[in-house]
Amino acid sequence: MEERCNPWRNKDVYFYNERPKNYSAIFHEVAKEAEAEFIDTYATVEKVKDWNVYTDDGLHPNSEGHKLIFEALKEHF
Repeated sequence: MEERCNPWRNKDVYFYNERPKNYSAIFHEVAKEAEAEFIDTYATVEKVKDWNVYTDDGLHPNSEGHKLIFEALKEHF
């Protein structure tokens, strides 16, 4: 997932935040140790080719982004 320092949409990426990927790996390990199901929404977001469709600020999901994440989650309920 791109985290943009520039607030304008569809601009160059100046910074890539590795934290969400790292958090996802940690959450996965915690769930495994707890014998709990882990739903990896980060993997869903990483598959997206053009995240600009799913965000208005380059980082946070817009309505379409939330729909994408919801579709990944609802398969588990």
